Amino acid sequence: MFIFNTQLLMMGIDSWWHLALTVISAVIAMLIFSAATQGWWFTKNKWWETVLLLALTFTFFRPGFWWDMVYPAKVLSPGVEIAQVTET
Repeated sequence: MFIFNTQLLMMGIDSWWHLALTVISAVIAMLIFSAATQGWWFTKNKWWETVLLLALTFTFFRPGFWWDMVYPAKVLSPGVEIAQVTET
């Protein structure tokens, strides 16, 4: 889990509510993952519910995957611009 979300190691946590949100989402992801792998939530899962639970698990474990599709994680800059910024 720490590979997918380094905030669980308290890296980049700025406030207590950010920590609470991170921990709660990790607990929900673990519960959803166990329900998907065991085939039970409150009743026996249908096949499409298991697929949906696995997709939700992935979303909770690695929310940046979907966000990176909407907003790029990196800004590509030419090397000349980077050199100019570091020299000044």
